[in-house]
Amino acid sequence: MNILDVNAKDPLSKIVDSLTEFLGFWGFTELQARLWAILFLSTKSLDLEQLGKITGQSTEVVFSSLEDLKKYHLVKSTDANLKTYTTNEDIMSCIRMVIKMREIPLLENIKLMAKNLVIEDIKEPAFPVSEKSIDSLAKMTKTAESFLKALLAIGSLQLPKLRNPFSK
Repeated sequence: MNILDVNAKDPLSKIVDSLTEFLGFWGFTELQARLWAILFLSTKSLDLEQLGKITGQSTEVVFSSLEDLKKYHLVKSTDANLKTYTTNEDIMSCIRMVIKMREIPLLENIKLMAKNLVIEDIKEPAFPVSEKSIDSLAKMTKTAESFLKALLAIGSLQLPKLRNPFSK
């Protein structure tokens, strides 16, 4: 059973849903995003059983999702046994890790595919396409990649830690 009713009208469920949707745009699964939202809003670290009960998922599924979030520095375990978790308060570290591990590789892949695409090799295209549009795609991805790499270079930029005012 999911304690946070996704169809509920209460403000806490609404904000968790909004945060979940926001992280979904970054490519995280609904459960990963929901776990992050819950941990971010929580005034204390939560353990696997608590998170499982809140989300209606098994502790194994919750653990797996949290391990994925840890790769991006979005959450961290607060004990040596990896049983309690909280969010990383260094938002720039989180953003940099997502850009580095997810966004830049996606752009590099698109750029490579665009560079290697030969229009004439497409036997029966489902829609009209031109060399010009493929060139535009390559330029756009190169620009986006450059922008993201510049953003990563701003490693010394310090933003205030974002945390619930009622937290520890």
